[in-house]
Amino acid sequence: MTSYLDRKPTRYEHQGQIIRAYDLMPFAEVEAKLVAWIADQAWMIGDGVKALLTGAVAWLRERNALLTGITTLERLVSEGKQAADTRLWAHGFGPESLDVIDYWDQLLTFVARMHQSWVVFVNRVGDEDGTRFWADHG
Repeated sequence: MTSYLDRKPTRYEHQGQIIRAYDLMPFAEVEAKLVAWIADQAWMIGDGVKALLTGAVAWLRERNALLTGITTLERLVSEGKQAADTRLWAHGFGPESLDVIDYWDQLLTFVARMHQSWVVFVNRVGDEDGTRFWADHG
């Protein structure tokens, strides 16, 4: 068993047998498309490595392709994620550009204003442009 990986044809013979037995597409035939899919997902969705890895496995299964080794898949996903992050940071959206305190302040201010507007809306009483709202219960 220790010489299994030493003899290159054995590994490829078994891949060929698996491909033929289960009518699978060789990984090499879909690798470029998978790399493009990973890059698209990492750029547009912003998924993390774990989600991209899970998605890549699903993508390969949907195409009835032979699953590559996990280290190869991890490398492709990691490279795709890193390329997307580098591209994003080149546009000025890197982690150093995010002011966390300012972000949360703006978000909480927005939420508070929405709640305030909702309270004013649901507590209206009387008539407005022919529409009857809750009446006084006094």
